[in-house]
Formats: sequence, C-alpha cells, structure tokens
Amino acid sequence: MFEQALPFSVVVITLLGFLLITLFLFYLVKKFKDK
Repeated sequence: MFEQALPFSVVVITLLGFLLITLFLFYLVKKFKDK
C-alpha cells in the first residue's frame, strides 16, 4: 500500500541515491584505512 502511494520513478531514484551514498561512504572508509 505504501509503494502504490509513491510513483515508481521516485522509488527508483531514492534507491539509486541511497546506493550512491553507500558506495561513496565505503570509498571514504577504504581511503582512510589505506593511509
């Protein structure tokens, strides 16, 4: 019922944005660990 209240494009953009943020944070953690 909650998914039907939101447009499919909004859900996809939100998931892609969350994935990009997760990958960016993982990159920062890996970069700091290499030092």
